[in-house]
Amino acid sequence: MSLTLWVVLALQHLAAGLLSPSLMPRVEREAWLMGTRFHVVIEGVDRATADRLGESMLREVERIDALLNTWDPSTPLGRLNQAPPSSWTDVDGELAALLRESSGWADATSGAFDTRIGALIDAWDLRGSGRSPQAGELAAALAASGPNAVELGERGLMRSSGAAWMDSGGFGKGAALRAARRLMDESPVPSEARVLLDLGGQVLAFAPFASPWIVDVAHPLRRFESAATLSVHDGSASTSGSSERGRHILDPRSGLPVDPWGSVTVVDADAYTADALSTALYVMGPRTGIAWAEQAGVAALFLELDGETVRPAWTSAMEPWLLEPPASPQPDKER
Repeated sequence: MSLTLWVVLALQHLAAGLLSPSLMPRVEREAWLMGTRFHVVIEGVDRATADRLGESMLREVERIDALLNTWDPSTPLGRLNQAPPSSWTDVDGELAALLRESSGWADATSGAFDTRIGALIDAWDLRGSGRSPQAGELAAALAASGPNAVELGERGLMRSSGAAWMDSGGFGKGAALRAARRLMDESPVPSEARVLLDLGGQVLAFAPFASPWIVDVAHPLRRFESAATLSVHDGSASTSGSSERGRHILDPRSGLPVDPWGSVTVVDADAYTADALSTALYVMGPRTGIAWAEQAGVAALFLELDGETVRPAWTSAMEPWLLEPPASPQPDKER
């Protein structure tokens, strides 16, 4: 659910005296994974190590996709989504941990983030041409969604009904980027290396503090126009919003599509957290969302649309990441 973020690969905005780009080895890999573009850039590492690291990261994202893909009924999560209802089904340890984490975020956000919305996705036909369900259909879909729809416990997983299933769209890219980062932590990467992963707009950046990656946050209406610039040296930036998917982001609490009010970007050291929270905060909306994020210490940037104009606001935790804050003044955060 990430709005497009694009990366300025030139080493602009960096402090003077850094190593010239021409002296930094650079390796790039690209593939189509998880239904989107996966781009890897590695600088400051010898070619052989960079090639091995890039290939291993690509394979790791591919592995997580094979674990979490809900379009393919043969994947582990796809099989769980077809398990007989009202009976316990064993869950793989890694998959169980990821699903428990998603349940934790559902609790923490009071349901603004929830993976157990498969029945609602079906009701709105979001994987088809789209439709508006009748009131009775929506009520039935809501009853087959949320905390009571799928139970994950010591004995495994149990679906409450045949309509209940889990969607990994709100955390899948974050989980894949986190797994790729673990590989980097286990690899002999020098401290001066710069590594950038871009998975469908969610980025994971690693670089020395003095030479961060420069990431532009897209305008909510014009995806190739920058509305803000981030400086990220060790973390992930994820954006959720209305630009790419219109009203296709559902509020798990009401079962209704979220009004396309703009976008929210979250930066966090953990890619899964950034992915899940950008979704949750977008569902909460710009007012409730920024209050929740400020209290929780989340680095978040809200770009609220007022016609064609963007009204930006950001949390205190976001300020260290903002290289070029939005030009227009912040609206009052007090609600």
